[in-house]
Amino acid sequence: MAFLDLARWFVAGPGHDMGWMAGVNFRRGWVEEYVAMRHTQSGRGMDQSMRKLVMYELLSLDRVAEEPGDWMSDSGQLIFDNLGRIIARQDDVLMGRGTYDYWVDYWPTSDVEPFATFINQTPKHVFTSDPLTPEWANTVVIDRPATEYVAELKQTDGGDIGIHGSISLAQSLLEAALVDELRLVIAAAIAGSGRRLFDTVGQHHGLELVEVEHTPKSSLLLTYNRAS
Repeated sequence: MAFLDLARWFVAGPGHDMGWMAGVNFRRGWVEEYVAMRHTQSGRGMDQSMRKLVMYELLSLDRVAEEPGDWMSDSGQLIFDNLGRIIARQDDVLMGRGTYDYWVDYWPTSDVEPFATFINQTPKHVFTSDPLTPEWANTVVIDRPATEYVAELKQTDGGDIGIHGSISLAQSLLEAALVDELRLVIAAAIAGSGRRLFDTVGQHHGLELVEVEHTPKSSLLLTYNRAS
């Protein structure tokens, strides 16, 4: 199966944006480096008054977040180094039910690193009112309003809280001003159609650009903090 075919299969559902990773040949030592980063960052948030909610999303130039396997072709090392640094600081992951249903058939048996080790070992908080089938280790069902639950989770001890994909959930948390940091990967491509991340976010939030990096394939790696 070709890389793009596999990527399109993996992101067939709305908002599932990790499929472009599949089939990438990682350099040696990725898992060892990821484990070392996790060890270095463990307990990072213990001295903070509130944990950070960090949103990681792939976007096209026309702001589309849906089906990145159709337009995201950059699988260079800078992309994965950036992702590795982000997930190394995360102790919990938030997930919508649609993303869970799609990912549970792929990631538990995947060897695509560094995300496979991370997502299988990290507690996953899934917002749904129905039982999860099939089961996935380290998963908890949350049958409560997401904004209420996340506000309380941010008050607990630990490292960053992550959200990857899950467009509808991400939009609700952006609307509630609960996202502290946006880690955006902007592909040098125009999707033309698809769900846009910010279209349903009615309230305008001030952001501060704190880091910019670009890859050899002209993707932009942007870090925004919520303005104080």
